[in-house]
Amino acid sequence: MLADKYHVTEAWVFGAWAAVFFFLIVGLGYRRKFRDPAFVSFFVAWTLVHVLVYLLVLAYLGFPWYIPIAVLELWIGYTIAIRQFGPPPDKNIR
Repeated sequence: MLADKYHVTEAWVFGAWAAVFFFLIVGLGYRRKFRDPAFVSFFVAWTLVHVLVYLLVLAYLGFPWYIPIAVLELWIGYTIAIRQFGPPPDKNIR
């Protein structure tokens, strides 16, 4: 309904919702790190990659493939984030 109301494609709406949920789920754990400009640029890039993976997998492979691919993508993203910026301050990842 939002896509029809604002005359945009459904992909933009799905991508926006994917970014919002990604920020709520992943970003809240790292909320203290958002003062660091390097982390902010990394998180923006990670969000864009996550949304792109989400849209491409749903468009070409379907939802059943999204789960394992999202797990792999999130694992890679968390691995890079933990190596570069340390574990999320609110979680006991060691």
